[in-house]
Amino acid sequence: MNKSKHTQKKNRSKINSKTSKKTKKFADNKTKKHFKNKLAATETKKKGESKSLQPGASTALPFSNSINSAVNQVSVELDKFVGVIHCSYELVKEECIQNIKHIANFFKKDQDLNIELLRRSKSYQYSIKLPLFQSISWNRPLHGLPHLYIEVSPFNESRPFIRFELKGFSPTKREFYAIGLWLRKIIGSQAERILLANNIKITAVDIAIDFPIDITQIAVNLKHAHRSGVYLDIESSGRVGTFYIGKKKSKLRVVIYDRVANCKAKKLPHSREMETRVEIQLKPNCSLEKLNSELLDGRFLERIEVYDLNEIHALDYIHPHTLCVINMLGLKAAFQSLPKDERRRYRKTFESCRIDIFPNDNVLSETNKRLKKAKALVLGPDEKDYNHDAAKEVRKYFKDKYK
Repeated sequence: MNKSKHTQKKNRSKINSKTSKKTKKFADNKTKKHFKNKLAATETKKKGESKSLQPGASTALPFSNSINSAVNQVSVELDKFVGVIHCSYELVKEECIQNIKHIANFFKKDQDLNIELLRRSKSYQYSIKLPLFQSISWNRPLHGLPHLYIEVSPFNESRPFIRFELKGFSPTKREFYAIGLWLRKIIGSQAERILLANNIKITAVDIAIDFPIDITQIAVNLKHAHRSGVYLDIESSGRVGTFYIGKKKSKLRVVIYDRVANCKAKKLPHSREMETRVEIQLKPNCSLEKLNSELLDGRFLERIEVYDLNEIHALDYIHPHTLCVINMLGLKAAFQSLPKDERRRYRKTFESCRIDIFPNDNVLSETNKRLKKAKALVLGPDEKDYNHDAAKEVRKYFKDKYK
C-alpha cells in the first residue's frame, strides 16, 4: 500500500518536472521572440529619431568651420621630454655629485632660502629643479613654467647615472640649449666626452596635438591596443574629461582630454573657448641622434585613428547602444565590446568618418621641427649654430646669472 503511494507520488513529480521544463522552454522562446521584436522595432524607430535625444549625444559645433577645416588650425607641442645619460667613470660620478651640491648651495645663498633644494627622489639620491630664464618656486608645482628637473646618482647601480625631465611646457630651441648648459655644469670637466647625441638616451616623449573642437566632437581609436578607459569631470555634471587608450607602460599610449578644462584646473592661461588635446605618449628608448627617425619613420602615428563623432551619429544603421558606449566610454571600448565580425563591419563603416590627422603632412612637419630643436642639447663649438646670436645671448645670460 505504502509502496504504491510512493510510486504514484514519484510519477506525479516526473510529470510535473516535464511540464515545468516545457513551460520554461516556452517562456524562454516567448521572451526571446519578445526581445527580438523589440530590437527590430527599435532599429526601425531609430531611423526617425533625432540624434540629439541619444544618451550622451553631442551637439553641433558652435562655430561655422567643420572639424576637417579645424585640422588646419592644429598646433603641435612637446609636452614631456625625458632623457638619461650613462656614465661609467667613478671620478666623473663624484664630480657630478659635487657639482649638483654646489649648484643647490648657490641658489640657497643667492635667494636666501631656508628650504632644502637638493632632495631624494624615488630612485635617485639627489634631485633638484633648476630655472632656465625665469625665477621658479622651489616648493610648489611648476605648471607651464619652463624649468629643468634633474636626478643624479641612482640607488640601483644598473640605472643611468643622470636622468633629466622637461614637463608641462613645450621647450623652444633656446630652452633646450639652456638645459644643455646646465647639464655641462653638472657633468663638469668631462662634458665634451659624455654629452653627445649618441650617448643621451630619450626614454619618454609626449607629443601634444591641440585643435579647436570640443572633446565630444571626436572619437579616437588606437590600433592593436588592448586597454582603454575614461575619466569623468565630476564638476561639470559628469561630462567626459579624459579618454586614455593603451597601457601606461606600453611603448605608445594615447590620452585625449579637454584642454580648456585642464588649463582652468591648473590656473593656466588659455586662448580658445574650446580645445581638445590628443596627447601621444611615446617611449622611444633610443639615442637623441636617432630620435626623429625612430618616431616619424617607425609608423607609431599611423596607429592612431581619429573620427568625426557627428558623422558617426549621422549613420542610420548604428545601434543606439553602440553609440552610447562610444559617447560615454570611447571608441576603443565600443570596438572591444563587439564580436570580431561586428567590429570589422563597424571599422569599415566608420572609414568614411575618418579625420585627416594621422598621417597628415602638416602634423608630421610640425612634429619633425619640434623634435629637431632637441638637438640643441648637445650644441658644441664645432657646430654652425654655436656662434649664432641667440646662442651667444644664452651663454652670456648663464655666465652673468649663474657664476
